[in-house]
Amino acid sequence: LTTTSGAVGIGSVSRFHNASNAAELVSLVEECVFNHGVIEQIRNDTRQVFAAFSSRHRASLDRLLGPPVDNLPDLMMTPGDPSPKVSVIIPFYNVEAYIEECIRSVLSQDFDDFEILVVDDQSPDGSRLIVERLAAQDPRIKLITHPTNAGLGPARNTGVRFARGTYILFLDSDDLLAGDHVLGQLIISAAMTGCQVVIGSCERLKPDGRLMDEDRERDRQANGKPGEKIQGLDAFMSSLGLPGRGYLPVRAWGTLILRDYYLETGLDFPSGEHEDMPHIPFLYYHANGVYYDPLIAIRYRERFASLSKTNWTSAKFERYVHIWALMKSGMIERGLHAYIGDAASTFAGHLMWRVDDHGVASDASDAASATLALILQDISGASCRKLLFAILGGVLRHPWDALHNRARHDQFIRQIPSDVLMEFHHERLGIVAR
Repeated sequence: LTTTSGAVGIGSVSRFHNASNAAELVSLVEECVFNHGVIEQIRNDTRQVFAAFSSRHRASLDRLLGPPVDNLPDLMMTPGDPSPKVSVIIPFYNVEAYIEECIRSVLSQDFDDFEILVVDDQSPDGSRLIVERLAAQDPRIKLITHPTNAGLGPARNTGVRFARGTYILFLDSDDLLAGDHVLGQLIISAAMTGCQVVIGSCERLKPDGRLMDEDRERDRQANGKPGEKIQGLDAFMSSLGLPGRGYLPVRAWGTLILRDYYLETGLDFPSGEHEDMPHIPFLYYHANGVYYDPLIAIRYRERFASLSKTNWTSAKFERYVHIWALMKSGMIERGLHAYIGDAASTFAGHLMWRVDDHGVASDASDAASATLALILQDISGASCRKLLFAILGGVLRHPWDALHNRARHDQFIRQIPSDVLMEFHHERLGIVAR
């Protein structure tokens, strides 16, 4: 910024030159840094200025700085420190159609101080051969092998243990970085805000190649505030996605995390689907700040055969029960007892949405109702009654038709706190409590 404003502003009346105090300069810098179009122009201008200056004063620079500096990102490294700035962690399993495009989206970054840790979770297809070929061409790619298939969460944990970067960034093997500027921009956001966690925004890549808005639409629906810094309980509650409480995406991929902070939390991803849900809210809760970056950092690939698009089996419901147990115990450990009802309503709503969307295996109806009832046992104290009543009003819809059996329905109802049921029926009948 200093180089560009000084070089291109000579003889001009730019706002940088007319600033009367340090506070005005800070505001101008913030205006530039958080406008990605301006940042791109600054990057290009700075490269031109630096190239022209260094070609004219090469000898002086060599005496001052030591060996020639070929690109500006190298200046962000500590002299003598071989560790990269960012460790990009990519677990993979059965993604031979996508893995090369995913890795190349990282290799194409204009910020190149990174390592790519690609974790083979015993993929049975040709994905590994593709990674081996790419790793032979670029030493920044490191292939790590799981002895057995452990799942996405444990594969991420393995990547973290091998990471050396100042920051870590998880990337799913069928997704892409959305442009060659993503890593550099996320690092700038982390530096400018001082936040230990920077969430990149995402867009959806449809099977036909169309790009669809994702986070901005959710921001409009749930009061998300990209461009703002949040922390502590506010960050935790925003991660629950409750109406009126704000929106923070709950996902590991596309989020830049200070590695030392991450290791201090002691957090590990569990195995099974929806591994982000009992993990990311606590990552946000403990951070000194979470910055929700408006930058579109990730293209999330929508594909029909993905892990998140399969039918719900009894085993999958059992794993969801485990995920809820981890969330609940994590809240108790951190003294967040008062908000368990809110978390339960979020998990129950998420479960119903997923099941409605993907369907239930023919032999899993009992497991579906039992899992939902188990979560609803903790629903008392939920602050968003609108969401709670919507959940209760929807439990008799398909695929919750297992509840149409009278005995099973009665058993289900008995597990829901009586005060919640009373409020729900008052609401339906229009009765005002006195």
